[in-house]
Amino acid sequence: MALSIHIALLIVACFACATGLRCWKCGNARSPGQCIEFGRTQICKKSQKVCQTELRFSSGWGSKPTIRTGCKEEHACGNNFGQNPRKAWLPSQCNKGVANSVCRCCCKTNNCNENELLCEKMFENNSGPPRPPLCVGVPKAPLNGRVICRKSRYEGSSCRYMCNRGHVLVGNAHALCRGFGDFAMWTGALPYCRRLPICDPIAAPERGTVKCFGGNKVGTLCKFTCDRNHKIEGPSAVSCIATPSGPRWTEAAPMCTLTACEDFGEIKHGNVNCSTDNNIIGTTCSFDCGNTELFLTPAGTDSSRCIWKEGEAVWTRQKPCCSGIVCPPTAKKDIVIALDSSGSISSEEWVLMKKFVIRVLGQFIISPTNIQISMFRFNREIDTDSQIVFGDHDSLEGLTKAIENMPKNGGGTYIGQALRYARNYMFRQNNRPGVGDMLWILTDGRSNDEFKASAKQLRDDGVDIIVLGISKKNDPRFMQQLLDLTGDEKLIMEVKDVVNSFEEDLVQLAMTKICEIYCMG
Repeated sequence: MALSIHIALLIVACFACATGLRCWKCGNARSPGQCIEFGRTQICKKSQKVCQTELRFSSGWGSKPTIRTGCKEEHACGNNFGQNPRKAWLPSQCNKGVANSVCRCCCKTNNCNENELLCEKMFENNSGPPRPPLCVGVPKAPLNGRVICRKSRYEGSSCRYMCNRGHVLVGNAHALCRGFGDFAMWTGALPYCRRLPICDPIAAPERGTVKCFGGNKVGTLCKFTCDRNHKIEGPSAVSCIATPSGPRWTEAAPMCTLTACEDFGEIKHGNVNCSTDNNIIGTTCSFDCGNTELFLTPAGTDSSRCIWKEGEAVWTRQKPCCSGIVCPPTAKKDIVIALDSSGSISSEEWVLMKKFVIRVLGQFIISPTNIQISMFRFNREIDTDSQIVFGDHDSLEGLTKAIENMPKNGGGTYIGQALRYARNYMFRQNNRPGVGDMLWILTDGRSNDEFKASAKQLRDDGVDIIVLGISKKNDPRFMQQLLDLTGDEKLIMEVKDVVNSFEEDLVQLAMTKICEIYCMG
């Protein structure tokens, strides 16, 4: 047991040796308070065995000293200390009446110089430099606040005022210990803590979250989000604003309600049967035509499911209708397709656009008695070299090859010119009398020319105009352009980009637009 204690004492002793002496260090402080406030503990080197304090009076004893403290080698500090009383014809060391007089003192225990900032023990009969006056106590803390002081209370020391959370300091941020001859006192009017104007706490909606930026003070913005399969009913964000009656939120917090798909309504000459009454996520609706002589159009759309996709509830398939033919593949229509090949369409996007058209047309029978296709591309010019007119191809195979070979070059989006070309030329080449006409436009940009009058002429001629708009910039003016083309928002298909949007559901949507003409009224 005694051996264990002995070893432990040796370890402690070795640790103390390893850590070295600790001295208080400050540089060029103008008062003891400043030395304490801005100084720090310094771990001395192995060769530094003592702590030193140095006082320098630039204008004799009546001036305030500059104080420097820190670690020192024992022999060096001893030599300095020995010079204090050294006699000379005009001594400059520790001389009360000489400018730039310097006094130094040494001590050997941890932080011993922290309490010897004026080397008072070195002098007898108060012959040393006068001790600066000391402020009594600490300044009073403001209501709803606090005061933080260093341990020094000498002249030149300072204390800092701070306010509690939700309050702001008005007035002096610091109190200064100021000397007046033989005494000192804290100066500066007591500040106060003013309560920040805040709104009442706002709670997160059930099955949702709220995140506020700035607490609840005026100017704070709070944003709400809902859990998966839920949507916000109300504002997605509110702000704390100042009003004559006090701070308040701009709106009440929203609710998070279970997301549901739009109601299908009825199918003329058919039936809709859904697994729930409110069309929530997971609901499946089945369709049928009660009359056995009618068929669901587009074919194969006998059911649809409500799913969560890209932050909203959507049906996997559009609502079908009941018609006298099976569409697709059966349909009888003369369709002109106009492809925008302006500079904003990349080469990769151009290939994908053509493949998409081929996939849609592949759902139908291409023949002189079913669907006929005419197709051209446009930008600043109309490409007549690669165009396809009615009757050029009586099968999907030949039509596919012709579409694949269409080049991509040129710039500019001139929809008005394309509409006039379709009306004055394409619809007059082998157009079948008594067969419905359709113009399908694929474009990604706003037109550089006027087109509204030409679009209206085509619609007045009985041409159904459907548009696939690629709205890369989410421009509301572009969406208005699509509506001006079709005259009916139901004839608009919109995607955000080509690469990620030309999927099977868009093919189904395009088929629906083509087959809708056969729906029974």
